[in-house]
Amino acid sequence: MFLWGDKMDLDRLTNTFDFRLDENGDLILTNDWSGDISMVNGVDYLIQQVEIRIKESDIDDLIGEKNTMEVAEKGKGMIISALTYDGLIDFSDIYVEAVPISPHVLYFYVFVKSPIEAYAEQNGEEVDEDPIGFEVSLHLSHGSKIRRIK
Repeated sequence: MFLWGDKMDLDRLTNTFDFRLDENGDLILTNDWSGDISMVNGVDYLIQQVEIRIKESDIDDLIGEKNTMEVAEKGKGMIISALTYDGLIDFSDIYVEAVPISPHVLYFYVFVKSPIEAYAEQNGEEVDEDPIGFEVSLHLSHGSKIRRIK
């Protein structure tokens, strides 16, 4: 699937840590009154990385464009490039759908195969695991918002 190689490496995913961030990109402290910085790993790490990369995909560069199929395809390409540029996620494990909502609003639905499902597939097993999903709303005169789909 992904994660720095040609095969899903759950051990590496489990042992990869990052700071937990809120929706504004600010650090989150632990809830135990110690004042320590909260950390993420495993699937939570991947979810956070997908969200960060979608936010950094330069999708707001489409502000001012007309809501056309070409703009929708360009936006899809920007999101896919942001998710795949260094091998974090394999292209075949991403699904992005662009949906025009109005003349000025375009939604992108982004789904990434769960690492648990990808690992099972590569080992010839079947698992019913929901993908990691996000909805990106792009108002072509205001900018974008992103929310997690559960």
